[in-house]
Amino acid sequence: MRKSLFTAVFVLSITFVLSSCSKENTYLNRISKTWKVNRFTQNGVDKTSDWNSLWVNYRLAFTKDKNFMENATVATIPVGRSGIWDFTNNYSSLVREYSDNGEIQIFQLVTLSNSKLVVKQTGSNVDEWELVPL
Repeated sequence: MRKSLFTAVFVLSITFVLSSCSKENTYLNRISKTWKVNRFTQNGVDKTSDWNSLWVNYRLAFTKDKNFMENATVATIPVGRSGIWDFTNNYSSLVREYSDNGEIQIFQLVTLSNSKLVVKQTGSNVDEWELVPL
């Protein structure tokens, strides 16, 4: 009886660990690519054209080793920043930390599929980005 209980607990533990690894791998595979903004809303109002005018050719790349790089042209000046990222809150949030100044940004992860990434950030405004792969 004791051996059966130990075996059951062991099998459940291994199943839990493997399913956690599987979820991590699924999310990593989905996000690890270069994205561009398809739609940007602020407080529910579509501001995509404003975003694209300010952040020309904006690109955001995530890697499986949890680094990111974002690039754009702002007022005719090429800009780029990089840092590290991770999922938090059981994959419901995405956190980015910039390497140049340690700034941390936290986004609610609304949607993550192979073809779409939607994140939301709430502060004085509610900003939502819909990104698609290049």
